[in-house]
Amino acid sequence: MELGADLNPNKRGLTVWRVKNEKLVTVDANDHGFFHEYGVYVILNVNIENVKSLHVWRGRLSSEVNKNTGHERVHALDEQLGGCHILSVQHQGYESNCFTCIFPEGIVYLEGSPKTVPIKAAKYVKKLYTVYGRDYVRAQCAEPIIEELNPEGAAILDNFPRMYVWIGDMCPFNLRIKVIELARKMRWSQRKGKVHIIVVDSSDPAAEKAFKKKLKSKFLPPSDPEPIPVDVQTNYPILHRLSGERVLYDMPVVSSKPLKQKYLVLKDSYLLDSGPDSCIYVWVGHQAASKDLSNAISRAMTYSNHHDYPSINSLCRVREGWETAEFKQCFQDWQESVVRYRNRSKSRPSTCLSTGRLRSSRSDRSYHISPIEEFYCNLDDDLVNNDGETQIWYIKDNDLIVVPWDRHGIFTNGLCYIILYSTMKNGCSQHVLYYWLGYNSTSTDQKAAVKLSESINKSMQHKATVIRVLDGKEPLHFLTVLQHSMIVYESRLKRVENDEQMFVVKELENGSMKVTQVVPNKVYLKQSAVIIYLSDVDCFLWFGQESGGAEREYAKTILAFLLPSRMYTFDIMLEGTETSYFWDLFKTQSDVLPLRNKVEYGRRLPRLYHCCFQHLSVMEIVNFSQLDLTEDNIYIVDLFDQIIVWCGMKSSKENKQKITQLLLEFLKQDLADRKEENVEIWYIHQHSEPAKFQNIFSSWLDNGYGNIENYELSRKKVRQENAIIHIHVDIDDLDHVSKIKYDPFILTRSELPDDVDPKNKQDHLSDCDFIQVYKVARSQFYRLPSWKQSQIICSSKLAPDRYCF
Repeated sequence: MELGADLNPNKRGLTVWRVKNEKLVTVDANDHGFFHEYGVYVILNVNIENVKSLHVWRGRLSSEVNKNTGHERVHALDEQLGGCHILSVQHQGYESNCFTCIFPEGIVYLEGSPKTVPIKAAKYVKKLYTVYGRDYVRAQCAEPIIEELNPEGAAILDNFPRMYVWIGDMCPFNLRIKVIELARKMRWSQRKGKVHIIVVDSSDPAAEKAFKKKLKSKFLPPSDPEPIPVDVQTNYPILHRLSGERVLYDMPVVSSKPLKQKYLVLKDSYLLDSGPDSCIYVWVGHQAASKDLSNAISRAMTYSNHHDYPSINSLCRVREGWETAEFKQCFQDWQESVVRYRNRSKSRPSTCLSTGRLRSSRSDRSYHISPIEEFYCNLDDDLVNNDGETQIWYIKDNDLIVVPWDRHGIFTNGLCYIILYSTMKNGCSQHVLYYWLGYNSTSTDQKAAVKLSESINKSMQHKATVIRVLDGKEPLHFLTVLQHSMIVYESRLKRVENDEQMFVVKELENGSMKVTQVVPNKVYLKQSAVIIYLSDVDCFLWFGQESGGAEREYAKTILAFLLPSRMYTFDIMLEGTETSYFWDLFKTQSDVLPLRNKVEYGRRLPRLYHCCFQHLSVMEIVNFSQLDLTEDNIYIVDLFDQIIVWCGMKSSKENKQKITQLLLEFLKQDLADRKEENVEIWYIHQHSEPAKFQNIFSSWLDNGYGNIENYELSRKKVRQENAIIHIHVDIDDLDHVSKIKYDPFILTRSELPDDVDPKNKQDHLSDCDFIQVYKVARSQFYRLPSWKQSQIICSSKLAPDRYCF
């Protein structure tokens, strides 16, 4: 393809080219997702929002000539398109999420080495494809031997006239369903829909035994055991500013973990290094020089080579406003409400951090709602309301002590509490179970709180949403359960009659009030504070100049509980009008106990992770659906400021006991350096998901999980399709019967007869000439997969060069 010949920059959808003789040849839509191991491909995807992503893919056996050609052509296309929003270099088996999401049905790696001699190309051995991956499946061509079968995975045996799908005993149900869908894709793309698909698993031992007889057995030396992840303390990710090609001089370090979004200046470009085994990103600001856009990938390559990173690592360039989820995840304070600079006036430059002002400006028409705002605008977050019933216990000696109803909302930070909230919603009972961990509570009580809350939930058939709440980090819905009012006493301050006490009153976002006891110290007298000071003779209400009216009125009201005898006889002290007597109360300075303010991370688009408890690790599932939730596993939904742990109904007790440890490890390895105490954690079980969790998924069904029922439905669908496919009829392509036959010598000329299609010269050969040219009978030829037919044709002297590798 000559650049621009068949390229429409406004065309939505997917276009794939392969590199052939320093040119780009368009790949048929039916072959999208099938990649030859010796090939180099260029992929352009334009989504419905006109976001353009351009990728070059390199097979593990591709030549350096094709790699260089692909690199040159993809940059020429990028320049022709005005600079795509995302540009990347991908390698076989190590593709990044921004690439694999383009092929939701999966990726198939076809046979590695090209056949250039017809007699070799005509030989065909049935192919076994081992399938792996939970999010986007990949099928790797392997030797058809029994030893390649993995009980935790699946395999596809392409053996005409039947295509076998083998399912391992421990293969998860969501992967089983995706493997069947991949086999259906292979049937229509490579076999023109003329083979039967046979699903084989351990439920039919006889069929499984017969299947394994079709494979050979070969001794394989024992492979090295899977390495156990080692906890290596690093400062990744690291952000570099790019100004040239020299790593030591033109790529200075801006910052290491934790990264802030303010470090990204819109007139520069930056390199994000997340480690030796991760994708290297180059971020280009919208006011950066054009050379920063065109040289981004080459600079990333230079950086990778300088640090001796694996050559198979992906390289990705992202433009400001179109960052990928993996890129954003490295920043602790990333704001999802971004300005995409479409038709922006050059006289009014702005940074990502100024979006708050842009949103309130009516004259600025360049603002576009961010994906996070669009996602959460309709998300049902009414977990609790004011109509439910509340029960509260505190923990003492591993036992639950009931808190009287008139003491609800009163806590001591040296204890742990369990709060059960129950209400009716849409005719069904809904339960939320909180366990509140006081800042000064013992580890024994904290462990008891976890066990007792799980015990209560178990007695309720796991129908409750369990939420961990830390002292000083209470979410707003927790305050709603407590009728929007909460008092926390300091356990380290012994209560003595006529002793002085001091409290800080603070109003939260939803109008809730929190009163926290502190040591009497004037350090707490701040402009925005409301302070209550009590002693045997004094009762002062101190109001800072910037304190709110609601806080001031609540301080007067709460005196009815704190000191009923002074609820009407208190003294108000405004900031700046304090008397000498008031300041004398603070002459003896006590040790300051810091207030524990909640750090707000900000919500982001949800990400789903599958929990692997063997090594306490997680694996992300991109573009997830409810089908990815399987009843025998545990998953994490990460909203950045909140983590939801989903437990399948058949998940093991041992794994549930390791959840806390896995979460700690998960956050410990977090690239954004989030702290565990600043993340809200929920625990929910299958079939008891609140509406908020259900709305995270694009669709939700009562039985839409990846379970045996949906797996059996997929098998049934395949059997129904097999019933209408006659594998022994219409196998041969009969188009050649009506075509005029020519001598092979005539078909090798540059000028062909008018009735000859250059792409289908084989239709004009007699049966004898067909065998002589292609070294295979015509009837056998049509029983081969499409990729093999193309390989045979391209290895002959009648090969149409433009359409062959």
